[in-house]
Amino acid sequence: MVEEIGLGPNLHRRHLGRVEEVSSPDAPRVTNAAGGSQSKVEVRFDLIDGPALFEMAHVLHEGAEKYGENNWRLISVEDHLNHLIMHAYAYLSGDRTDEHLSHIQCRGMFAQGVALKQTDIVVKDCVIGGAPADGSR
Repeated sequence: MVEEIGLGPNLHRRHLGRVEEVSSPDAPRVTNAAGGSQSKVEVRFDLIDGPALFEMAHVLHEGAEKYGENNWRLISVEDHLNHLIMHAYAYLSGDRTDEHLSHIQCRGMFAQGVALKQTDIVVKDCVIGGAPADGSR
């Protein structure tokens, strides 16, 4: 379940018991050994593999051109997982005629995005991540 805490520039979203700051001037700060101060980041974006993310973005681009930008939001978690499993088995079977690993990444992200959306308390006209909360444009 997601609960909106505050609105506007101080929007916080609670996902599955965790609180994530979307944007806040009151975010906790940290100071490094050299005296530099900045907002504290609670997650490890530095562990994301850049080249793998670029491969995923390539597949996302192709999918957006073929099916539309937000078409994936209209597909169930179960269907996304079915396609993810199909790509996994194709790759494990030795098929290298498609970008199966990138499709697995995309379908995993899609399933997670749809699942999180199903647990959201939607705030009308709230913009999160550059897109309206309802996925429309």
